[in-house]
Amino acid sequence: MAERDANEFTTDFGISGRGQVKGTEPSVHYQEPKLFVATTHMRDRATKVEVSKSRITLPVSRSDVGLPAVVTAEPKSRVIGVTALAGSFSFSRNSAGQTLAQTTTAADDLGGRGGTSDKMTVTGTFELPEGLDMSKPQEMQFALGNVVETIVLSPKGMGKSTRATFKVQTKSKTKSTMTSAGQMAKYSITLNAPGLSAAGFESEGVTDKPMGNALVVHGAMLLGGVTYGVEIPTSYGVKAKGTGATGALKILKPKKKK
Repeated sequence: MAERDANEFTTDFGISGRGQVKGTEPSVHYQEPKLFVATTHMRDRATKVEVSKSRITLPVSRSDVGLPAVVTAEPKSRVIGVTALAGSFSFSRNSAGQTLAQTTTAADDLGGRGGTSDKMTVTGTFELPEGLDMSKPQEMQFALGNVVETIVLSPKGMGKSTRATFKVQTKSKTKSTMTSAGQMAKYSITLNAPGLSAAGFESEGVTDKPMGNALVVHGAMLLGGVTYGVEIPTSYGVKAKGTGATGALKILKPKKKK
């Protein structure tokens, strides 16, 4: 209660042209299918200095906003399967002790340019919605660590953005280009850009001064108007490097029972 009294809270729900919502229980009504990132700022009530910031990715499907489906049926499972994950993050500091990845990103919504690139790779599988024509370009979105990318998949299942690549491999039992019920796809995602921590991963705990080494990285996807999600348990460690540090993120696999 004392924290709430001493601070004020505002939330940006990621809607262009809309201001921030004040209060500790903000709400919003989205009107389009999209992966939105909501950012909540906690500021000192007296000085207006930011005390902390948190983010969450909010997947919104076509059905969520009352739009007709563009696929025959949604998949039985909308959980993204993850078989491998690896991430590397570079943190450097200026003479004032500020993390350059953070100060650069604050001036550049794309996560900073001109610095050492961070990199995230994830591979796995997911169930396709039924009735999606994969012979045509398909616009889709994916999010990792609150970093959202919009990509157009080619009929060959490949797509790129300024800082990401996405590949999908599918196999059909028929010659139809339309996906069938229960059809699975393999995917690979690569994010490669400076300042991925300050662009979103810091809200997952990926910083140069982590609170712990067991982190959960959140992922989401929007394809064919259908949303998917996943919580990925990971291990994270930071090592000093010169005047800065490097962080390494790996998937945390369950221990095998003896």
